[in-house]
Amino acid sequence: MKEKKFILCFLILAFGMCGNGSSIEVNEPDVNNLEATEKLEETVQTDTNNKSDSASKEKPAVTIENIKPIDHYGTSSHIEIVDASTLRLFYNDFDGVVVFLCSYDFDCKTQGTIRFITDLTLIETLEGERRGYFVEMNPNTMESGIYTAKFSEDGLTYTEKTPLGITAREDEVAWGVPDTVVMPNGLIRVYWVYTEDNFSSEKIVSATSKTTKGIEFTLDPGYRIDDGYVDFEVIKAEEGDWRAVMSYTPHYLPDTPQSIFYATSRDGLDWEFSKERLTEKDFSYLDPTGVPLDNGTYLLVMSGATNEMADPMKNPNYQLFTAQLILP
Repeated sequence: MKEKKFILCFLILAFGMCGNGSSIEVNEPDVNNLEATEKLEETVQTDTNNKSDSASKEKPAVTIENIKPIDHYGTSSHIEIVDASTLRLFYNDFDGVVVFLCSYDFDCKTQGTIRFITDLTLIETLEGERRGYFVEMNPNTMESGIYTAKFSEDGLTYTEKTPLGITAREDEVAWGVPDTVVMPNGLIRVYWVYTEDNFSSEKIVSATSKTTKGIEFTLDPGYRIDDGYVDFEVIKAEEGDWRAVMSYTPHYLPDTPQSIFYATSRDGLDWEFSKERLTEKDFSYLDPTGVPLDNGTYLLVMSGATNEMADPMKNPNYQLFTAQLILP
């Protein structure tokens, strides 16, 4: 996960105070979920293979195979299908988000760069509007926030930028990396990484749009995943059948790698997953993104580095890797 040096200002009682133009509301938190979370946080995870909690289930028959490096370097990738032979790949670069057109073998040609934004994710609304969600920092306040805007077909330009009211400040240890998905009912849900303070483990939280336009959101109560899991990416969202991949915190590197994990859900809110990593222990992978293939597998793109170099404070040049997620 690309670490961000900001502090989140959407603490549940203060969410509406993060600035003018905020368009997110807060539902009452689920007390049972919060109590369960507090119990989980009492245990410090040192190796995800040996840790268990109430969210763990039996290991699914899921594998990640054919991991291959490609000649691109960056983080927070997003991949989308253009047609039967072409993919569009976005990822964070030093100037913003770089955009490529690629074959399925990742022979890629540069389209351009979207400057001053990071962590772009794109969806098509029920009305057929191409809408992006991304992180942008205000250089005057050093406050970052998640925004949405209408995007061009090639993904290079956007208009009508609107803040979601989801913000963080400069010294936040881990925040952002939003992922957005269209729900079966046409509403939009956005997931992102959140920490309560500099000493708490990362959590995945979410908000759901009020309408199918995906501009105004309400914070979902509780946490989707907690205890240090990050970089959440929903790869399937159908009625009663949601699937996602994610990574793990870099806080325990180099002893515990950032690995890829797989999760399932019936509603996109309550997730079940095995703590068994799907990638090897001697290498770190993060920021997964994926699209379905005709053979029933998923094509993944993720960032990677050796465990010694996977700390984002030490290594700004993560290499990109492709892989296949094989489901039962």
